[in-house]
Amino acid sequence: NQDNQPLNIEGVEVLGYYFELVARFEPGFTYYLTYGNPLAMSPVYDLDRFVSKIPEAPALLILGAEQYMPKEAEKGSEPLFKNKGWLWVLMGAIILLLGGFSISMMRKS
Repeated sequence: NQDNQPLNIEGVEVLGYYFELVARFEPGFTYYLTYGNPLAMSPVYDLDRFVSKIPEAPALLILGAEQYMPKEAEKGSEPLFKNKGWLWVLMGAIILLLGGFSISMMRKS
């Protein structure tokens, strides 16, 4: 505390956020709680518009063990042009073709 008088701390209280998930689950189905994608948008439910319908003491949900599910490599089609040079050549040819048609149309009128 440098040159100041020492502080007398009688107690410490740690505060934090209390997170709560309220949802209605239908029996007989398997549900998954997934997380870890920072780009995913948060869902918007109608349940938050009907707060009066939420019971005061809802039934607690028992969660299973956490499972790590690695993302599988995408097995899909390969790009049409692997080299970007071919794409630029194609785009240039299309621009020249459209420019040629435009000039020929302007000459006819």
